[in-house]
Amino acid sequence: MTNPNWRQVSNPRWSPLTAISNFFNIFNHAATLDQDRSNHFIYRENINAAYINFSQEYASFDFQVGIRMEHTHTHGNQQTTGESFTRDYAQLFPTLFLIKN
Repeated sequence: MTNPNWRQVSNPRWSPLTAISNFFNIFNHAATLDQDRSNHFIYRENINAAYINFSQEYASFDFQVGIRMEHTHTHGNQQTTGESFTRDYAQLFPTLFLIKN
């Protein structure tokens, strides 16, 4: 049996996005914006994550167990219609590895 190994890591991430979808009607070689099908959407996402892992060798096996926690905050704004939404949630992601040597 060897000494156990611990590892802690955090991983913040921020993802802004702006999407503009313009549709045009062409008539007599002139383009006019189609307001009914065009769209302007702004989306912001912030993900903060941290995890901890524990690994150990025992007899003819290596195992690793860990857990990752993510907190996500998102905000979307539909510029064309004035609609918006916000989501704020946390999730846990457990892991388990078992390897026979």
